[in-house]
Amino acid sequence: MVKKSVKMLVLLLAIVPMLIFLAFVGAVHYIDFNGYKPQIEREVTQLTGRAFKIEGAIDVSLFPLVFSVGSSTLAQPANFSQTGVQARFQSLEIELDAWSLLWQRQLQVRSIELIEPVLKLMKDAQGRDNWSDFSALRALLPSHIAPLESVQSSLPITMPLSLGVAAYAETEAPIRSWRLDSLVLSKGQIQLQDESENYHVGLENWNLFALNLQPDQPFEIRTDFLYQHSESPRTVAARVTSNLDVATNLLSYRLSDWQGVLTVSLPQAHDLPPVHITTRGSVLKFDLPSQRLQVEALRLEGLNGKIQTHFTGRFGAHFDWQGELNASQLNLPLWAKHLALPIAQSADPKWQEVNGDYRWRWVNDQIELLSYTETPQRLPIDAASTEKPLPQSP
Repeated sequence: MVKKSVKMLVLLLAIVPMLIFLAFVGAVHYIDFNGYKPQIEREVTQLTGRAFKIEGAIDVSLFPLVFSVGSSTLAQPANFSQTGVQARFQSLEIELDAWSLLWQRQLQVRSIELIEPVLKLMKDAQGRDNWSDFSALRALLPSHIAPLESVQSSLPITMPLSLGVAAYAETEAPIRSWRLDSLVLSKGQIQLQDESENYHVGLENWNLFALNLQPDQPFEIRTDFLYQHSESPRTVAARVTSNLDVATNLLSYRLSDWQGVLTVSLPQAHDLPPVHITTRGSVLKFDLPSQRLQVEALRLEGLNGKIQTHFTGRFGAHFDWQGELNASQLNLPLWAKHLALPIAQSADPKWQEVNGDYRWRWVNDQIELLSYTETPQRLPIDAASTEKPLPQSP
């Protein structure tokens, strides 16, 4: 009798999960998820402060369990001077963990794929922008992102760059841990238009593949894109692998230990072939609100020459950068011509080939190399960055 009861219990334990799973499959098959559009639109609008509209279809597929959203738009902030769309995407696919959903009743995202996303960052003639409230979008994230700290640069020209807003980390209570296996962005665009300085920057054909995303941790990315600046004739096609940190306010970013290839093309009127430049480096930080940039141990090799440089400064309609570099067989006229670089000494016979250590600056539309007035600190081509590592969150 006991054995029979045990067999019945084992049979029930085997059948009940199967029945629950079949019921779930049947429910997914017959539910019209498009009926949830108004609710999703209201929730996203409330969280972002921007009108959200789903124009495409909503669907759920099984094996794997994927939640799909068709073409959608996010409007400009209500109080911004410009109207229209700030962001849009052609489709969004979110893969969920079926086991966590069925047995633990937890919504756990495994991967996200975003097709043809477009983001328009704008600053009007009065200097008002449409991104200062991006910190509010952190409500969409399952946990806070660690603030980035400034590095101790080896540059004698000190221009510290502080990234992150510590107040967020201090006031926000931690939320449960999360992990994302992968993030994929395909054929994306980022457009930055600044009417106060009258320039625009475009990042087009942007593809990104990121692995093992976790809160408070840098994650590996592989990315390629086309970069254009309205004040430059250059089009740069980049293919890079790197680690990425994102600051708490979602407006400051840090690339580390990157390597890749840059292909620089000029307009047809220049009648010059594209140039391939290999690149690697230790740290690249940029902060959108302050328009500040800091780079450590950037190495560039191409056109039969090599440079390593550290620099910092401001980006915008015109550059205001300064730093120091070590050059090896750097042919200034060749680099100036094929990369359309406004190097002041490119026509001076004394600067036909550059070797050794120099200070440099790029102010407005001119790059100038400056000799040291005293014995400089050596910066060998393979020297390591002196940046201190980011502290780990407790």
